[in-house]
Amino acid sequence: MIAQGVISIVAAVLAGVACAAAILLPRRGVVIPALFVQFGCAATLLSSLPVALAIAYAAVGACVCGILAVTKSREEPADASQAVVVPSGLTFRLVAVLLVGLASAALSRQVLGTQEGAGLGESLGAGLLFGLGLLHLGLSEEPLRVGAGLLSMLGGFQIGYARVEPSVALHGLLIALPLLIALVVAYLITLSPASPESRA
Repeated sequence: MIAQGVISIVAAVLAGVACAAAILLPRRGVVIPALFVQFGCAATLLSSLPVALAIAYAAVGACVCGILAVTKSREEPADASQAVVVPSGLTFRLVAVLLVGLASAALSRQVLGTQEGAGLGESLGAGLLFGLGLLHLGLSEEPLRVGAGLLSMLGGFQIGYARVEPSVALHGLLIALPLLIALVVAYLITLSPASPESRA
């Protein structure tokens, strides 16, 4: 039991670090592996669900990352005149990640920690993924990064919701949702030109 608690805390921290890395280094070569790590950690944190659903969630995560990895964007650079100015300096993102991460961890423990059987790892993982995913979603308008933020938020929501609703059918539907999001994001990536920052 203690080992399971330690594993869930490590998985929650690792998911938060992966999400933070995708925000701090918004390149394709970082965002997609970070998503892969997040899906794996979230599958570990879905301990209140049947093992088959957790394995299915990890498999869906691998498929989502595969879809995003093979999707190519248009080659011409993005038009700078159409870009919306969003604060994007490394210092700004680092401060934002620290503030949102600490606030999310504290709030999630207070909200989810009141439920019976809720472990520190599950509440921490749900809060970090949801809060940092929301931050990631708000810091960019590029389809890959917006999709990564949305997928992180959905993973955090699912970890927290698994404690509230034990329905296998509903969780099966939620597990399939990232595939639909990945297909929409892949389509949007093919339509939008890549910025120089996100190509690497």
